[in-house]
Amino acid sequence: MPHADGPELVTGRHFLQEDSGAEIVEKINRFLDRIDWRRP
Repeated sequence: MPHADGPELVTGRHFLQEDSGAEIVEKINRFLDRIDWRRP
């Protein structure tokens, strides 16, 4: 994945999607915003 960064750490415990859902969504959105969707 040419646009991949890492590692991305989030605050949370056992169920990250439940504990840190908003934080995870923010990180995913930042990643998607960097992608040039016009490239084939």
